[in-house]
Amino acid sequence: MAAGLGAGALWGLTFIVPLLVPQFGAVTITAARYLVYGLLSLLLLSRRPLRDLLRIHWRALLGLAVLGNLGYSVLMVLAVQRTGAPLTALIIGCLPIVVPLSVAWRDAALLRRLSLPLALILAGLLLQQTPQLDGRLDWLGLSAALGALAVWNIYALLNARHLARHPDLDAADWSSLIGLGCLLGLPLLLPLFPLFDGGLPDVSATAWWLLGGTALLTGLGSAWAATWAWNVASRRLPVALAGQLIVSETLFALLYAFLHEGRGPDGRELLAMLLVIGGVSLGVRILHPKH
Repeated sequence: MAAGLGAGALWGLTFIVPLLVPQFGAVTITAARYLVYGLLSLLLLSRRPLRDLLRIHWRALLGLAVLGNLGYSVLMVLAVQRTGAPLTALIIGCLPIVVPLSVAWRDAALLRRLSLPLALILAGLLLQQTPQLDGRLDWLGLSAALGALAVWNIYALLNARHLARHPDLDAADWSSLIGLGCLLGLPLLLPLFPLFDGGLPDVSATAWWLLGGTALLTGLGSAWAATWAWNVASRRLPVALAGQLIVSETLFALLYAFLHEGRGPDGRELLAMLLVIGGVSLGVRILHPKH
């Protein structure tokens, strides 16, 4: 439980990085973060039987790295830049319900039982979205947030399945292997650079130092340490219970965002947060009454 909550606290940091370095695009921020993560992972694996580990796990580590790390990060950063950290955090915070639903989506009885939680979540998201954009929906930002939700859902399921198939795989080794996969997958971001970033910005040296600092913070903490902590939680807890802990990422992301803005949530934002978090919590109770 502590590992899952710790991972959420570290992941929540990634939601404020686009606010700290707004001059840079989603691909640049993602590349800086995962360059740090990848180099650290390569260093940590230098004394491990890397050839044997790659022979067994190379397909999984590349797939999960590109999908659940690089792909997710680009979408999440883009969503924060377009729609704001609170809305993005609330959308991705629906994972505790989305993960179980993706497994049992054909269960009509389950869908009926979840109708109230889903209605609460939808109401909260709409309440958070509408005034923020002056009545206009930013469809690119909203699509990016929903895409990040879908990608993380797939990542959580595939990662837990791989760990279950390899109970002898050390959580720290797996975190480093995912980082190595991110390092190898960085060239795949090149075609996205002109599309989302449009080139390198003309900014001061201070801005580049700040980008480097946030890359160190998120590369070491939000990437390696959080992945290690999540692997520990995934191994020791059932997938359904571990999925519930993802709500901590939402809470920490909202906390960091409001601290960055130097304020608390206004009435509308507080109501939206209560609706979404209440809907997720009610859904978790319905899905896993024993927990």
